[in-house]
Amino acid sequence: MQSQGSMTHAMLTIAKTGTAALVIIISQPAVAAFPLRIFNTDSQPITITISNENYNCYEGDPPIGNSFNNVQPGEYKTIMLSRVQGHGCDGRQGEFELVFSPGYNGYTVQHFDFDNDGGLELSSGHPNVYPGRLTRSPDGSYTYFTARHAEITASAPAAGWALICQSICARSISYQLITTRSTEKRTSEQTRTAIEAALKSSLKFEGVGGIEGSLKTTRERTIGAEMAETLSRAESNTDTFTFNFDSSQMKAPNIFAVWQWTATTKLSDGNVATVRSNKFTCTPDGQAPNYFPGSAEDVRACRGG
Repeated sequence: MQSQGSMTHAMLTIAKTGTAALVIIISQPAVAAFPLRIFNTDSQPITITISNENYNCYEGDPPIGNSFNNVQPGEYKTIMLSRVQGHGCDGRQGEFELVFSPGYNGYTVQHFDFDNDGGLELSSGHPNVYPGRLTRSPDGSYTYFTARHAEITASAPAAGWALICQSICARSISYQLITTRSTEKRTSEQTRTAIEAALKSSLKFEGVGGIEGSLKTTRERTIGAEMAETLSRAESNTDTFTFNFDSSQMKAPNIFAVWQWTATTKLSDGNVATVRSNKFTCTPDGQAPNYFPGSAEDVRACRGG
């Protein structure tokens, strides 16, 4: 029997005295099975799904519809590709798609064509494809390298009090820890890490405190580290918190407006991210507070004193 990717020939020779040898050749297609390794070259985890759309003559391991979840940077996963024999699949008809999440600039799908001789190539004629790269090794195996996003960094966050409500605030307030203009439903781990680093190292106060010099720098670093720690302890980027302001609190003397401590930073990918803390304060009018979260003024503020 010859190697995979070639035709298998079974030869039977029958010899009889005084007669010519009879040679019977039985030919059948070989099952071509070969590995495709998907290597995550990105700086963040990805999920790879074998799409249940646009496939033909695929009999691989894992099967159609399965996913590799949370593939870490530098890791790879393997798909063993086997052509289906018969039923119109004994030719160059094999195809399937991989879907990548997160995508690259909105592109998420890569279409592949493969044949019974162990050939595999990126399909042509498909618009807006995920920009990965395919290579073939001398042993007949293939490696597909994912696209790599540019490293995300965050500028120095500007922190201050953001108005939540005024006059009537007898309601629950829910909010996400991080919000951006991105269309992705979930803030990536890379973005989250960049924001945490910026909060720790370069948080700046915006219109609060009334202090300068080393004392201001020390307070900025302390509060920045507290905000970063809140992010790191959260179970996910989409966690929400609820703060209740009941009617009795709002009726207390000298409480007119409620404020939340936030920080805003510009990301290197063009997004602007807002980080919301679990620090709230109150004022007797619509003027923004001029003190830090956790200060004596802050502690007294929502007590109506």
